[in-house]
Amino acid sequence: MCGNCTLWGGVLRFWAIMTLSSDVKELVATELPAPIFPGEAKLHREHPRLLITESDWRNIRERRAREPEFAEICEGVVRRARAAAELPPIERKLTGRRLLYVSQEALRRVFLHVASFRLTSDRAFVEAARREMLAAADFSDWNPDHFLDTAELTAALAVGYDGLWDVLDIEARNRIRAAIRDLGLRPALEQKASRFFYRARNNWNQVCLGGLALGALAIAEDEPDLANRMLAEARRHIGNGLSAYAPDGVYPEGPVYWRYGTSYQIALIEAFRTALGTDDELPRAPGFLESSDFMLHMRGPFGQYFNFADSSHPPIGDPSFLWFARERNRPSIARFVISSLRRVLLDSGATKAERWLPLVLKWWPTPGKMDSEAPPLFWSGGGPNPVAAWRTAWDDPAAVYFAVKGGGATVNHGHLDAGSFVFDAGGVRWAEDLGLQDYESLERLGVRLWDGKPGGQRWQIFRLNNHSHNTLTIEGGLHRPDALATFARADAGGAEIDLSPVFRGAAAKVTRGVRWRGVEGVEIEDRLEGLRPGAEVRWSLVTSAEAQIRGNAFQLFREGRALEIEFDATAPRLTVESIEKPGGFNAENPGRRRLDLFTTADANGRAAIRAALRPLTRAEAEAAGRL
Repeated sequence: MCGNCTLWGGVLRFWAIMTLSSDVKELVATELPAPIFPGEAKLHREHPRLLITESDWRNIRERRAREPEFAEICEGVVRRARAAAELPPIERKLTGRRLLYVSQEALRRVFLHVASFRLTSDRAFVEAARREMLAAADFSDWNPDHFLDTAELTAALAVGYDGLWDVLDIEARNRIRAAIRDLGLRPALEQKASRFFYRARNNWNQVCLGGLALGALAIAEDEPDLANRMLAEARRHIGNGLSAYAPDGVYPEGPVYWRYGTSYQIALIEAFRTALGTDDELPRAPGFLESSDFMLHMRGPFGQYFNFADSSHPPIGDPSFLWFARERNRPSIARFVISSLRRVLLDSGATKAERWLPLVLKWWPTPGKMDSEAPPLFWSGGGPNPVAAWRTAWDDPAAVYFAVKGGGATVNHGHLDAGSFVFDAGGVRWAEDLGLQDYESLERLGVRLWDGKPGGQRWQIFRLNNHSHNTLTIEGGLHRPDALATFARADAGGAEIDLSPVFRGAAAKVTRGVRWRGVEGVEIEDRLEGLRPGAEVRWSLVTSAEAQIRGNAFQLFREGRALEIEFDATAPRLTVESIEKPGGFNAENPGRRRLDLFTTADANGRAAIRAALRPLTRAEAEAAGRL
């Protein structure tokens, strides 16, 4: 799907309705001057019209009255809102160059207050939301130099303005509307040439256009020209962000940024539906709906994700899976997150969670709709950061799980991690990805974090280069950051990854083969050709398990479980190295160690390494003297 104005075809009529005189609502049909939506799309006549309409709220309240379990979910939202109401209002405090954490907290609080008022009619929640929104409205700006900050504050005030429109006083409405207009929409449109998010093919596009579209739809009847311009730009350019999901759902920036970009993509789609009665075919973008499969398969048996690229482990509490389950009519998509969502909502001690959390009230499955269907045990997806994943079961937290990737560093937020993998068995993650290092911890030291060209400082950061990933390294060098590895094959029995491009100049051909052995684990076979004779090749695995060397094998022990990694290679040399303190500007990695096997290329410039990762039985672990 392209991002230009031909994406959806012809343009016809778009309407905005509703003006207010004094305290009396006066409904007046108003034609916007530059209609941009196809067919007969019209702006919904009443507030709330973003995401959850008054009709939706009636249904939610009725479910709350008749379904005890759902009533507990509602109470979880209200409890969080009460805790948020006790906090002092947000302040304009930057963390480094970002206001983002303030913007996100504003959205979290405001949406909780809106939802809780609609559930309870308690005006204390109106006052709490009013206080937060007016605090943001009084900011000198919303930090448009880092426009994600602006977009999320626009979304926060749009959700609050729309959701509480009928109970906010006129002064508050005017100030909040002016802030959306002057601090959100105008900076996006009047400095459009400098706003790269319009053309970005990543989360920036979705978050910024999603937040801005919410703002435009919230105030469209009072600012029709500005709203029309903003919605036209959103519609014209959102295809750029959607292109990231093609062809089959792998989000190149990894699970955390899938969560970020996709949550705003869903918000934009739902706001178009509730405010305009059309989704403009956005969900049908190639790979978008299928991306829920990507995320299901990147989630290991006990909840940890394959956190490649600039990813941590996404926190629980994401309602997006409920939307995909409904959208695809596949309740099984929700089945694997419903327990964690319930745990978040029923946790009386926690005060912070996913800022879109109130949407669970709209998408929570009805009783009897949760089927027992399970996804396949193998899945793979292509695109610029291809991945494949295998598992032995879906309902067993001790299942064996292996996921491996190709791709590389040319994608947004990419690492030098082609060929890297994670491995779970027995409820333990044996092979880990360290994930990202906090951006501010590097930027405040002057590190050029985003200098990703060959030789760029980004690749001196330990967590981002191949020295911290479960992959190969030749003669201690770096992978090429301007190259991508591809899958030559991926199926239920295994895979083959062509790593040759990332080793260009150091080897002529490098392949990583995978043989999936189910409960017996996995075999990884690496073959290298065209090396300098005698060149050193290092095979690495990062782990937090204790490790010992026994002959040509590592034995790993953690949490009463054990794993063996047995090698077949020419004159192998095995080492265990602590990577807890990489030094310099690098973050510490408590309890982490890197297991390395070293071998050398023969006289013909060839090398081969076969590694078998096998969970040990308790008897085998006891025989090793560690249990």
